[in-house]
Amino acid sequence: MSSDEPSREQQEARVAILDAYLLAAGRRQEVIDIAAESESPEDARHAVAQLLDVSEDAASAVLELRLLRFTKTEQTTLRVERDSIT
Repeated sequence: MSSDEPSREQQEARVAILDAYLLAAGRRQEVIDIAAESESPEDARHAVAQLLDVSEDAASAVLELRLLRFTKTEQTTLRVERDSIT
């Protein structure tokens, strides 16, 4: 493997985040409500992690996600990227 290629660990971490994005897209209103109603970013991260059954790192990535990533075209792009890694 060349130094430019991501390691297996990096690929697995990226797949976990892509999966979390896709889960969040399906439950976007709940994710938005959690973010709006949480007392702190830490509370929001923990609640999103529980809602989606993902890691805290993946929940952080979801909370930092631009809402445009929820469009159908972007979801397809996310799936293609995920499938190219796995």
